[in-house]
Amino acid sequence: AFSATGRRGGEGADRISDSLGGAVVVTSSDFTLVAHQRDVNHVAVSPNDKLIATSGQDKVARLWSLADGSAQGECKGHTRGVWASAFSPADKVLATASGDTTVKLWNLRQFACPCMKTLQGHSHAVLRVGFLPGGLQVVSAGGDGLVRLWNVRTSDCVFVMDGHDEKIWDLSVKGDRVVSGGGDGRLTLWADVSEEAAAEEAKKKAETLQKETRIQALMKKGKGAKAFRLAVDLQRPATALSILEQLASGRVVKVIEDREAAQTKLDLGDVLVSNANGVAVPSDSEDKDKEESGAGRGEKSSTFPGPPPCWNGRLDSVVKSLSEEQLERVVRFAVEWNTNGRHAWIAHSVLFAVLSVRGSEELMKIEGSNALIQSCLFYSERHLQRLQ
Repeated sequence: AFSATGRRGGEGADRISDSLGGAVVVTSSDFTLVAHQRDVNHVAVSPNDKLIATSGQDKVARLWSLADGSAQGECKGHTRGVWASAFSPADKVLATASGDTTVKLWNLRQFACPCMKTLQGHSHAVLRVGFLPGGLQVVSAGGDGLVRLWNVRTSDCVFVMDGHDEKIWDLSVKGDRVVSGGGDGRLTLWADVSEEAAAEEAKKKAETLQKETRIQALMKKGKGAKAFRLAVDLQRPATALSILEQLASGRVVKVIEDREAAQTKLDLGDVLVSNANGVAVPSDSEDKDKEESGAGRGEKSSTFPGPPPCWNGRLDSVVKSLSEEQLERVVRFAVEWNTNGRHAWIAHSVLFAVLSVRGSEELMKIEGSNALIQSCLFYSERHLQRLQ
């Protein structure tokens, strides 16, 4: 049992039964005061047990002495009712949650507590707020059903936790864990997984670095097709472009992966033997094709740097081997390359191979394909005008 005596309250004692069947005697309250002009929505006690913070529907949060109930400060600035407040465990700072969708941080060193920061991000009333250990992060929950994690120093929302379908009426912070309860009847426990996330991010970076190193190794071995596909997987448009430029200029040494194979499939990594000047030397059959096509008979050649013979055939084989996801990335890469006149011929070669090998149906499956095509046509017309 416990009892409390004070200067206000009733003369008699009320008896209530606790969960064990015993009697708890309450004789009177220590003090009673009118804290707000409207409803008191929330009460919080400071970590050092010296202050009480009350949150009112009158748009104000007020501070009171826990010893005698004297006024110690007030926080004015919200445009709607204040639903909750929380003391920082590390500094003289109070956080308040309001129906105006904001969380405010107040400096408690003055009676008219100045607002230090306003945290904005919730789309509905903020109903609860709390500090994480250390006082450098704040969590808030509201009518939008979201729990938001804030960085106190930058005022940025660094993480959003979505686990409720209705308003979140209450939350509690215990160590590095947050518990939230909502109007959907759910009780959700949120745990800090920052270390695990950092470890996963470090692992991804290591894997990416390993793949980028492998790209360089594949290029040295002449396996350009594999290097190109790996660059596409890593979403490295500049690297993929560099690989195509090297392959098209004939600077990659031909390497046959399976020396015992009777036939080796043509691959973007197979290149023509270069002469001493680094210029690709075509085969006899390619010379014949060139003569039949009229090339080399005084016809005007393109002002764009051209690819060596067999380039399109090798490019077709690579495009054919791409997955749907890889194909979409390559198309987006090509549209980006086409914005630069120096790389337009490679972009056109890639897009031509896509249409020839995969067909327009697959191209139109790509999200935003119409916009991509319009962009490509716009820049292609500009390049053509320059040539003319």
